[in-house]
Amino acid sequence: QVIGLTARTAAPTWLPLLCSGREAIRAVDTDVATCFERAGAFDPIPDQCVIDWWDELASLGYADDDLAKMSSGREAERLSLRHEQERLANVPDAPEVVWKSLDSNVAGYDIQSWQLLGGSWSPRYIEVKGSKRSPPILFLTRNEWNTAVRHGEAYAFHVWDLHHLRLAEVSVEHMATHVPTDSG
Repeated sequence: QVIGLTARTAAPTWLPLLCSGREAIRAVDTDVATCFERAGAFDPIPDQCVIDWWDELASLGYADDDLAKMSSGREAERLSLRHEQERLANVPDAPEVVWKSLDSNVAGYDIQSWQLLGGSWSPRYIEVKGSKRSPPILFLTRNEWNTAVRHGEAYAFHVWDLHHLRLAEVSVEHMATHVPTDSG
C-alpha cells in the first residue's frame, strides 16, 4: 500500500464477461453461473434491482477492459519508442525521440521521432496502436486522423500485433483506404 492509495485487488476472471451479456456468464464455470442464476440474473425479465446490480458489476468489467486496453497501448508505445531509438542509435547528431503521449494525450500522436530529409532533421510523428488480437483491431480518434492528414508524409502509424510482437508501419495514404468518409 502506498500512502493515500490502496493496492488494486485482482478482479475475478468472469468480470469482463459481464460486458458481453448473460450468455457469456452462462458459459463460464458452473459455480459462477449458479450464483448468477440464484440471484435472478437469468430470469427472462429480471427484477429492476437485479438489472441495476448487473449493470454495476458490468461497469467494473468495462473498467478492467479499459485498463487492459490502456496497458496494451502503453506496451505498444514502449515498443515503438525502443524501435525508433534503435533506428536512430547509430546516426550522428540524431535528436532525442520523445514519448509525447506521456506528457499529453491531445497531441494526436504518441511518439515524436526524427528523419533526415535533405540533410536536415525533420520531425516524424507516430501514432501507436497495439492489439493482442490477431489480426490487430484498432480505432482512430478524429484528432488522431486530423493530425495525420495535417502532417501527411511526416506522420506514420505503428500497428503492433502484441500477440506475435510484430510491427506494421502504415502510411497516412494507406490508412486513408481504411478510414470511413465523414458525411456528417
